[in-house]
Amino acid sequence: MKVESPPSVYIPAVLKRVLVFTMAAGFPLPALAQGPIFLTPANTMPASDVSPGVSYAHKGDETDVSFQALYGLHPKVTLGFGALMVADGVRPLELGRIQTQVKVRLFQKIGDGTRTVVGVGAGIGIPFGGEIDRVARDNGLSYVVSNFTAGHVNRRTGFFAGAQYTFDLHNDVNLNTATVGAAASWRFKAAPPGATSGPGFTMFFETLAHYEADHSGWVAVAPGMMYRVGRTQLKLGTRFPVKRWNSTSSPVISLGTAMFIPVRPTHP
Repeated sequence: MKVESPPSVYIPAVLKRVLVFTMAAGFPLPALAQGPIFLTPANTMPASDVSPGVSYAHKGDETDVSFQALYGLHPKVTLGFGALMVADGVRPLELGRIQTQVKVRLFQKIGDGTRTVVGVGAGIGIPFGGEIDRVARDNGLSYVVSNFTAGHVNRRTGFFAGAQYTFDLHNDVNLNTATVGAAASWRFKAAPPGATSGPGFTMFFETLAHYEADHSGWVAVAPGMMYRVGRTQLKLGTRFPVKRWNSTSSPVISLGTAMFIPVRPTHP
């Protein structure tokens, strides 16, 4: 005979889940959670975990503030929802994009203190008119994003490679863009690589090449660091163009934080 648990067992779990998703909708905090700063991380979220995050980026006279919430639908599938606000030096922060995202882990191999992951991701902006569309076109924001990333991490070092395609909105002609890059990481203190990285400091060095359909582009280097304590991460990175052609790309400073919050129901 099956004995059902009393409602008091499930009520806290349900309330916790509702609270977390309410936080994610009101304060959706970026996919800066795992891996390098500028390359898209390859790994997915643990199942049923939520990761709210927020990031800040400054480039030239433009300031971007990104809010995001990720949810581990399955160990191999992560869903996301994000919003991007932009200030261009003349206008204050304005909403320029709301985007849905999905990330799929294609391959994972876990060894003794090692983790190898290959993943793909995609994001598409929710279509809006009016001021949101104007902000997006004035600042050349991406409407469609797709990426492929692979990473191999051990107790102290890591290596990553990735490629990304975007379709960017503009006032005159919309543009297709492509970015490829590679990165290496080094930890101050050796630790087994977890699903959402390990504790303490990790240093990153990335190289990136970017090309746009109007025949402009740049090559950049990007040093950065990540600090993890408990379920919270902080990321700081800078990107410096070392070569540009037909481009006015400026150095970028990026700062982001994210949390990993388990929302699995608990049973007696």
